[in-house]
Amino acid sequence: MTPARGTKPSKVWLVCNAASGSNNDAAVDELVQAFAGAGMTVDRLLRFPDDPAPSPADLDAAGVEMLAVFGGDGTTHSIVMKACGWDKPVLVLPGGR
Repeated sequence: MTPARGTKPSKVWLVCNAASGSNNDAAVDELVQAFAGAGMTVDRLLRFPDDPAPSPADLDAAGVEMLAVFGGDGTTHSIVMKACGWDKPVLVLPGGR
């Protein structure tokens, strides 16, 4: 179920790729804190490509309400293609060179 219009997703999965450039541990920590400050919980941190891109079935089974991608163009493309067909928001956060 998609959150009601105007409400914040509370359960977020964050995909990041340290090889993307500006995406380091400190930046990821800041991002997780920013989500928390906005009332959203980063329930799972995936380190792509070591962790596989989640499928719509993976996201639905875990009750994820938003998928955030912090990486470059290639990471973003891979994650969005795998999540294609999922009916909830995907937030793209530029983190490449």
